[in-house]
This record gives sequence, structure tokens and C-alpha cells, in this order.
Amino acid sequence: FIVANDLDSIPTTQELQQVFKEGKIDEKVKNLQTLIKMIINDENYPRLMMPVLQYLAPSEDHNLKRTLLLYWEVVEKLKPDGCVKDEILLSCNSLQKDLLHANEYIRGKTLILVSKLTYRPLLEPLMQAITQNLTHRHCYVRRHAVSCLFSILMACGNEMLSDRPVSYTHLRAHETREELVCRLLLEKK
Repeated sequence: FIVANDLDSIPTTQELQQVFKEGKIDEKVKNLQTLIKMIINDENYPRLMMPVLQYLAPSEDHNLKRTLLLYWEVVEKLKPDGCVKDEILLSCNSLQKDLLHANEYIRGKTLILVSKLTYRPLLEPLMQAITQNLTHRHCYVRRHAVSCLFSILMACGNEMLSDRPVSYTHLRAHETREELVCRLLLEKK
């Protein structure tokens, strides 16, 4: 749904904000998809970050959460001076809740998103939630937690992980014979 620019008319910031605030879930998803299309096509909507955080991030709808993760991936995260935007720092609370969500799919998809982030101020508040996912009961979540920590290690160096003891034995204790992903990822280091 993202590649083609099939927008007949480009909605205004106020129109999108109104739908985010008062629209039904399917309208919110559709307008968030429209916003993602416009961002990908180099349109700029910096004033919509706060309404997205305020009205969409607290939702428990899975389709909206999935689309929201895509939004966080494509939205501009830095100010012109190179610092992380304040709104993005506020999104850490929402990401942290998703990293600890009851649904393993949302946890895994959030871990995939976090593994693509390379900004230290964003990652630091999420580290505890990421490491908690190493002991999750589903291999899908554990696999993405290991992958996320490996991405953080490669992007930020060892100092981000130095106070987080992640032992090989600890990971193997939660692994079954069919779930060799954790071991294989660690042995590549």
C-alpha cells in the first residue's frame, strides 16, 4: 500500500489530526497509511507527531499498532542540528509498552523496529524491556530480542550492553531443540 502515490487529494494537517482524534479505528488506520505515503513521498508533517502519540499510540488495535510501527520507521527522527526530536523521545514510552505487550507478535515487530534505530538517546530507556524479552516463552520474541541486541551492539558498541548481563547459558536454558536461532546468532559473534 505504500509505494504507489494514489492520493487524489492531499489532506491537510488539521483534517488528519481531526480523524486521529475522533475517527473510528479503520479511518485512523487509513489516514495513518495516507500520512506514511506522504512522508515517503517527501511531504513534511512535523506537527502530526504529537497527535499520533496522543491519539494513536495508546490504541490496542493490532492493525493500527502494525501501521504505527511502520510510521515510526519512516518518520524523521532528527532535528536539523542532528539531535533526536523531543516527540521521538516521548515515543519511547509507547515503544516500551509494546516491548512488554501481552501479544508476542507486537513484541516481535517492536523489537524489529528497535533494531533499526541507531540513536543512543532512544535506545537507552528501552534496554531493560529489550533484555526482558530474552526470557519470553515464545521463540519468535526471543529470536528478535537477540537480533535487536546484536544490532544495538553493532550500532552503539559494547558500552550499551556492558551493564546488561546476557549469558549464553541463560539463553540456552530457554531454547528447545527446534529453536536453535539464539545459539546460532551468538556463535556468529
